[in-house]
Amino acid sequence: MGTQFRRMSLLSIFAIALVAILSVSPAEATRTAITAVTPLGPYPTLPVSATTLDLAWTAADVSNFNSFLLQGPAIILVRNVHASSPFTFTLTSSADARGRTGDITTYSLAAGKVAAFNLNSTAGWLQTDGSFYLAGSDVSIQFCIIRLP
Repeated sequence: MGTQFRRMSLLSIFAIALVAILSVSPAEATRTAITAVTPLGPYPTLPVSATTLDLAWTAADVSNFNSFLLQGPAIILVRNVHASSPFTFTLTSSADARGRTGDITTYSLAAGKVAAFNLNSTAGWLQTDGSFYLAGSDVSIQFCIIRLP
């Protein structure tokens, strides 16, 4: 009876742990961080070396989703690098002072197109961990975060 009881207890613990793991929502999972870029200007040190003005693009993590540290105004650029298929992206809001949310869900972006979102306020977008949450439906969706001075 002792061995059978221990076996059942271990199975119970395993079942509870499995349910806990599977019940974690994507918002609670560890998201893949995107590093924001701050553009140079208006009077950069000359000469401006190669790649200094380049934008950094990050492919969507379709399993863990993405986030970036929200530290003030930014422009979110989203592009679809696929040759022919449209894909979607989502920008996840948070409750504002009045409890309102306004996710931009499954915004369809045609192949070869670029979308932009002006994030001039953190209200309604700042998540509890200090991040902004975004997701793409395919790795052909790429994000570039431009931090505004």
